[in-house]
Parts: sequence; structure tokens; C-alpha cells
Amino acid sequence: MAAYRRGHRFSTASLDVTSMNGTASKPRVLYVSHTGLMSGAERALVDLLEEEQAGPASVVACPYGPLSLAVRRTGATLLPLPPITSGGRLRLSGGLSVMNEIASAGQSLRKLIRSTQPVLVHSNSPRAGLVSCAALTGLAIPHIVHCHDTLDLKPSTRLVRRLISHSADRVLAVSASSAAFWRDSSIPVAVVYNPLATERFDPARFSRADARRLLDLEPTQTLIGVVGQITPWKGQHVAIEAMSALAPRFPNLQLIICGDAKFRGRRTRYDNMAYMRELRRMAAERGLTNRIQFWPELQDVELLLRALDMLLAPSRSEPFGRSIIEAMSLTTPVIATCFGGPPEYIRHQVTGILADPRDTSIWVAAVTKLLSDPESATAIGQNGSVSVRMRFDRTAYAQAVGRIYSEVLSSPSTASAP
Repeated sequence: MAAYRRGHRFSTASLDVTSMNGTASKPRVLYVSHTGLMSGAERALVDLLEEEQAGPASVVACPYGPLSLAVRRTGATLLPLPPITSGGRLRLSGGLSVMNEIASAGQSLRKLIRSTQPVLVHSNSPRAGLVSCAALTGLAIPHIVHCHDTLDLKPSTRLVRRLISHSADRVLAVSASSAAFWRDSSIPVAVVYNPLATERFDPARFSRADARRLLDLEPTQTLIGVVGQITPWKGQHVAIEAMSALAPRFPNLQLIICGDAKFRGRRTRYDNMAYMRELRRMAAERGLTNRIQFWPELQDVELLLRALDMLLAPSRSEPFGRSIIEAMSLTTPVIATCFGGPPEYIRHQVTGILADPRDTSIWVAAVTKLLSDPESATAIGQNGSVSVRMRFDRTAYAQAVGRIYSEVLSSPSTASAP
């Protein structure tokens, strides 16, 4: 049970923040991010701030980086936070040093909490959630942890779950697959799917031919692609293995791998830079250097997703799949992993194709089918666009999060102080 429930009673009526002119405004929410880099979780946070037309009442604590720049553009108040490296890889063998690091980061965050006096803290990852739990000890402030990951059950993650369950009030999960990890804990869990910026990813903005022209791509090439951070669990190697089998059959086929190995350092789960080198080595060994293009992460990724004839998402397990719904919105046919979030919104062979990333032959067959049957590919692309544009509205996303804020803030006291 969270600290604020112990002998405290809150209601939304008492939590309005008063603006400079004396009128009531939205309650002050403090968002906490463990990273200043931009990935799916951070983009969802920016979407939320933009949809709420964030002002000074919305405060974001995060390290310096692309996220902090994006936060400034939303109008939210930005507070610097040292990078939080612990949490995602809590190892019981080194637990004391890790917990000391979390406690130290928590002290820095606690000072920010005392200066901003938020009515609610929204941690944008379990890693940030651990630090917020440490910072909020003894403070009467509700806490929500947003899980954008699919976590495996093992001793270290069980410890993370136990710590967060004892200190936070609610977990938001980006899919039922992501929520499954928290189901056996004492903390309430709500599934809130990530939003789609439908105006940005609108197929009417530009044609596939226009997108290729703007990216200086050959108009007659057949293009398949993988878009996302470079890391083993995203499965870019599966696409290269599939390309090795597809290249002789489709001499005009090109594969684009777009993304950066952005998460680095000794505490990252994988050596992502080594994985990038391995991908390039695989392409060279298979004689595919001229058939596979490696692109950095794009700010205008909608152009590439529109330019592709097909998006591949062979993740080992995908918590949600932001680039998947973006490609679908743009009518680009998608072949996605059958593990994690995508099966929750893709209807197999109707709005997309689901495939097992452990079997490359399935991916070869799926790509072959769509390239050999353009009418089927077009139908899947159009069906997918209609489906995700109806389902993942950004305004509805902000409203769902807002309802959860209200529920947490208005929950009555259920326990007395110890």
C-alpha cells in the first residue's frame, strides 16, 4: 500500500493547482524518466504531454537528451535528473551496490519532488519507478508506474515487482502481454495501449512514390524494412537471414534496417554495439552488402514507413510495437512477431501477418506470399490502416490516463498509519 494511503485521505477537489490569475488549473503531475533518449516509452510520454497541451503544471524530470528537448517543445516544466542506470538489471549477487545507487538517485529525485510539490508522480518505466519509490518514502504522494516492457519472471525481476508493489498505487501496462508480469502482485494493473499520432501517420499526406522521392529511393525497387532500436530482442538478424533466402528469388528486393544502438553501457541488458557489428558481418558474409541498407534513426520516420512495400517486426517478444501501428496506419503491410502485444491488435492475414521469429522459413514464406500477391498485400495494408486508426486514438489515450489519475487521486484511505 502506498505511503499516502497510510492515514491520509485525498480527493481530487482538494488537489487543484491555482494558477497565477487565481483560477483553478490541472493538478500538478511529475513525470519521471530514467533516460533522456527517445524510444517507444518516451514517445508515448511526449504524446501524452502534447495531447494534454502541457503547461507549467506538468513537470518532467529526466536526464538531458532528445527527450528533454522534446519535453521543452510541449511547454511542460523540465527538471534535470541524473541518468538512472540501475533497475532494469537488478542482480541479487550485487544487490547492495545496486540498491545504494537507487537510493542515491532517489535522494536527487526527492529534492525535486519537495520543490515541485506534485499531487501525483508518474514514473515512465519500472526502472524510474524504483527510484521514485525510494524518493517517495514517507511522503503522502500517489505514485503510478508505467510499464512499457515485457518482463520475464526471474529472481531479480520478482524483486523489482515486489518493491514496486509495496510502494506504488497503480501500474499502467502497454498491452495485456506486458500486464501479465504484474498480475500476481498486490498492485492494481490497467492496460492502456500506446497512442497513434493519426495526423502525422496519415496515408493521405503523401503517396508511396512521394515518400521514395523525398528519401531519394529508387521508385521501382521492392523495399522491405525493419524499424526500431538495434538490439538482439528486436530480431534484425531474422530479417537478414530471411533476406538471404529471398534475394535470389527477388533480384529487385532491398532490405532497409533503420535504427540506432542507442542503449549502451555496462548495465544494459545486451551489448547492442556488438550486435550492430554482427548484423553488418552477417550481411557481408551472405554477399548482401549491396542488398541491405543500414540507416540511422529518422526524425521523419513516417516517410520511410510509407515508402516501404512491407514492414517486418521479428521481435523476440514485443511489448507493444509502436512502429508496427505507425506502418499499418500508412497502409504498409506488416509481418509481425506472434509474441507479445501485436497479436492483441493484428488479425492474422486480415490486418497483418503474425509469424514466429524463431523460424526464419515462416518469414520467408510470408514475404514471398505478399510479394507474389499484390492484391492481398494491398488489402492487408488498407485493413490494417482502418483498424489502428480507429483503435489507437491519441485523445482517447490521454483521456484513459486521465481517468486513472482521477481514480488513484480519489481513492479513500483504506489503512491507518503504522
